Amino acid sequence: MKLWINGHFHESPEGLLSVQDRGFLLGDGLFETLRMEAGEPEFFAEHWARMDSSAKYFGLVIPYLKEQVHTTLCELSSQNELPEAAARITLSRGVGARGLAITGAEAATMLVTVTSLPNVLPEDVVSLGYAPDSRSTGGNEWSHKTLGMIHNVRALWNAQAQGFDDAIICDAQGYVLETSMANIFAITDGILLTPPTNGSILPGVMRKHVIRCAKELGISVQERALTQKELQEAQSVFLTNSLRGILPVCRVNNEKISTDLQILKILKHATIRLM
Repeated sequence: MKLWINGHFHESPEGLLSVQDRGFLLGDGLFETLRMEAGEPEFFAEHWARMDSSAKYFGLVIPYLKEQVHTTLCELSSQNELPEAAARITLSRGVGARGLAITGAEAATMLVTVTSLPNVLPEDVVSLGYAPDSRSTGGNEWSHKTLGMIHNVRALWNAQAQGFDDAIICDAQGYVLETSMANIFAITDGILLTPPTNGSILPGVMRKHVIRCAKELGISVQERALTQKELQEAQSVFLTNSLRGILPVCRVNNEKISTDLQILKILKHATIRLM
């Protein structure tokens, strides 16, 4: 697998990351995952804007221009012969002194990879269980795609151990937030419901496009707190993810969820049209 790190292409990842890199030691960094279609990165401008905004929030320096990274993604897709692929941009504060303090002398690390797309889930539907831990909310920490994903890893691991495909993460009051790797939507009485981007969830790129498409199609959208009861009783539940698009949910905590395929088909068609 060919990859790109700090301005250079490499055939192998071996020996390219310093043991003093703060991204590895402290999770001091960000990442974006996006889909390559026909050798071009989808929604690249939106993914870049989110990373740029988060970098400013955390005081991280992006060492390369947007246009350079776009070109790199296309080149990696070609070199790896993967026109349809999963791409990832990883930004670390880089090598620095020991401890949490930022000295300003750190040299940022940027890594870009392009790999095969994840396997398609059976019948394009997913089953969801609830994560064992609630999420503390009230700040902005969950609205950034940071390298510190260990809580999401635990949630997914626990769900898969119980036979589910993904885990629903809730806040301390029991309101539904998102899953370990996707935003979540419910359809009730023709209204599209989804938790708000108030700092407690990741403002997903695909989530944003689905909401825009729904409004263009005349579907009412409500971004508000979503209860577990509403999720269980919804006419349809689906997830959005930049790599997999729109994924219908067939089961929540062993209770079957019906799927309004017509609305999902319309949304999926409209979203693909905007890519």
